[in-house]
Amino acid sequence: MCLTRSCSSEMLPHLTPPLPMRNRGSDLKSRLSRSMSCLNSPLSPETRAYEVNQNAVDIYGLEEFKSLFERAITDNNYLYIVQVTDSLDSKHSYEAYSFFVDQHKNGDLQVNPQTGLPITDYTLYKAKKLARDKISCTQVFTKKEMEQDLAIFRLPVLWNSSGCSLHNKRIFMMLYVRAVEKSNPLEAVRVATQAAKLGSIDAKYYLSDYHWNNFAPELSRLWLGEALKNDPNPAVHNLMLHVFHLVQSEKFDEAFTFAKPAAEQGSLWGVVQLLIHLEERINCFEQAQQWREKLPENLRTASIDAILAFLTNANYPLGHTGLYSPEAEAGPSSE
Repeated sequence: MCLTRSCSSEMLPHLTPPLPMRNRGSDLKSRLSRSMSCLNSPLSPETRAYEVNQNAVDIYGLEEFKSLFERAITDNNYLYIVQVTDSLDSKHSYEAYSFFVDQHKNGDLQVNPQTGLPITDYTLYKAKKLARDKISCTQVFTKKEMEQDLAIFRLPVLWNSSGCSLHNKRIFMMLYVRAVEKSNPLEAVRVATQAAKLGSIDAKYYLSDYHWNNFAPELSRLWLGEALKNDPNPAVHNLMLHVFHLVQSEKFDEAFTFAKPAAEQGSLWGVVQLLIHLEERINCFEQAQQWREKLPENLRTASIDAILAFLTNANYPLGHTGLYSPEAEAGPSSE
C-alpha cells in the first residue's frame, strides 16, 4: 500500500530551527546509508561505556549534569553528552546540544571551549542511568562517524533538546526516520512511533505504510485512521482507502464520516459511499438527491450497483476526483 501524503505545514520545519543544518538535499537517504555502514560492527564494552560525574557542572547552562539528566527524563527526552579531547589531550564533557550550537555559531571550527585548543577527537554519548555519584552513558557516535554526515547525526541531539519546539522535534525525528529506514528499519519504526505519539501526522502515515508492507494490515489500518483524524488536508486516496477498510469492518457510520470530505472534493467513489448510506434511510431522500447531482449526468438515475459497475469497469482511481478518462490520463499518443 502506498499512501499519498498531503503537503501540510508539519512537513517543513519552522524557519528558525534551533540549529540550522546544511546539506539536507534529495540524496539524504543514500548519504546516510553509506555512512551508517560503519556502525554495523559491535563496539567493545570498554569503548561503549563512559561515566560522567553527576555533580560536574556543564559550562553552557551552568547546571549540574545530574539536573540536566533528571530534567531530560521528566520531559521524556534523552540527555546527550559529548566528551571532547583537544590537542594537549585534555578531556572535557559538555551537554551535546549546547556544544554543537556553539561549534556551529563559530563555523564548526572545533575548538575546545574550555581551553581554546583545537579539538582532536570527540565522542557522543547517551546518558542512561544514575549510578552512585556517576551518570552511566553509552556510546552513540564517534567524531569520525558524525563527520560523515554531521547534519543527520545531530538530529537525535536536536529533538532531545529542551529548547526544541514540538513542531521541530517532529520534523527532525521524521528526517532521521527516512534517513535510517533502509540501514536500520527497526530504529526507523521506533523513532516514527515516538513521533506519532507526539502527534506527527507524517509519522502515522509512515507507520501505516510500514505495517502494510510488513504484513500487518490491522496495524496499518489503525495508523491510517489515526493519521486521517488529525490531517487537516487529507488526500482523497487515503480517505477512500480508509472508507473501504471501515466498510469491510461493517463500521458504516464511521465510513460515512470519512467518505463525505472525499465526495466534497469530487471523488465519485466517495459520492457512491454516501448514497449507499443515505438511500437506506427514510428521511434522507433530499440529501441523497443532492449528492446524485454530483454524479455524471448518465449516472444520476442509475442504481447503486450500476454506478459501482461503471466505476469498476472504468478503473476509476481511488484518489481521482471528477470525471475520469483513462485515455486522457495517459496523455496524447506518440503515433
